[in-house]
Amino acid sequence: MNKTTVPSSPVVSEVEVVAQSQNNDTTASAQTQLLQQILEALQRQNELTEELIRVLGRNSRQRQVQLRLWRNAHPELAQAFRQASQVLQKAQLAYLQHIAEEVLASGEDLEDGQFLLQEFVDRFGPRLAHLNGMLQVFAHLGAEEAG
Repeated sequence: MNKTTVPSSPVVSEVEVVAQSQNNDTTASAQTQLLQQILEALQRQNELTEELIRVLGRNSRQRQVQLRLWRNAHPELAQAFRQASQVLQKAQLAYLQHIAEEVLASGEDLEDGQFLLQEFVDRFGPRLAHLNGMLQVFAHLGAEEAG
């Protein structure tokens, strides 16, 4: 606040104090309103997060019930998936080892050549993606009952 030098006068001092006090009250009021709005927004965000957790939890429990019913209806198939999952895991590890060896053997070429990198991705990517997807399904359907 700019303060001009005025001869000592009780009226001028009172005006400056009152104006400064009103300015502080206005600033404090605006800050309080802003903090109140932030608090309300955070509370709403918490409510939405809690609702999302309830919905996701309900969906997850429903999937678990359906999966349990399927496993109970097809115990021999669930066991076969469990065993097949173990075999696929070993195949996946061998395939990943092969991919790692290919990368190490042609590392500089892959870094320098966009064509070679695309060739590598085209060669190994789809098979790896499909193998991972199949392994996930087999593991999911053949998983032991939790708890």
